[in-house]
Amino acid sequence: MGGVVQALALIVLAFSGNFVSAFFVLVFVGAASTTFMAVNNTIIQRLVNDQLRGRVMSFREVAFGLGLPVAWFRAPLPGSSGYRLPLLSRA
Repeated sequence: MGGVVQALALIVLAFSGNFVSAFFVLVFVGAASTTFMAVNNTIIQRLVNDQLRGRVMSFREVAFGLGLPVAWFRAPLPGSSGYRLPLLSRA
């Protein structure tokens, strides 16, 4: 449910016309993201055996924790291939 709300809120954010409305939409994006992560953690912890729970959760944290640094490391690659980054370039 949190993932669906987050996706819909991001679509609404894309069409928001001013800063104030975007700010309030981002509140819903953050709440939905938090809900999604809490439900995700709960499901993983309930499904994994007690002996493996620490290993599985640490792998999950490393996988999510490396997402942003790897994305920033790869950020120059689209620019070198002719594609411009929409958030970092001036249109």
